[in-house]
Amino acid sequence: MDKKISLPEIIMLNLYVVPLDSLGLLLVFVGLDDFGIIDLLTAPVTQFYFRMKGAKASADLIASAVEFIPYVGALPIKTIGMNITIYLTNKV
Repeated sequence: MDKKISLPEIIMLNLYVVPLDSLGLLLVFVGLDDFGIIDLLTAPVTQFYFRMKGAKASADLIASAVEFIPYVGALPIKTIGMNITIYLTNKV
């Protein structure tokens, strides 16, 4: 069975989202907030990619919405939501 999202695509998406999530966590540890800038960098890119691949990205969309909550968005919610979306897309 052919998967919609291949392993190289998963690696590239994670190489984009994981460092940005880590940066958000680092900013909170030093007492700063990114004011949604990191969220604006990740949400449109992943949503566009999943829509382009024909995936139902509701988990990623919910994770993107939660990321906009101040200080809660510092958690790696976007990475978790994106990987859940990838898993659900490839499972079907």
